[in-house]
Amino acid sequence: MMNFIKSLIPRWTLDTVALQEAHGSYEIVCVIEDVRPGETFDAVCDLRVFTWFLWSWPDGEPINLRAFTPKVNA
Repeated sequence: MMNFIKSLIPRWTLDTVALQEAHGSYEIVCVIEDVRPGETFDAVCDLRVFTWFLWSWPDGEPINLRAFTPKVNA
């Protein structure tokens, strides 16, 4: 119920996204929460996004670009 209420409130959030290198630059693949164990990417970064009604729009440049650490099966 709380997630539904949060989706109705427009807000700025900081999402961590997985990046894949393509044509000499990085492209966003997905948010880090959607990465499955065994998947690999070239990098991750934090991205400021505007979220409203379960939609997100990026704003500004990615920050804190770093190497991707794969998830391990537990």
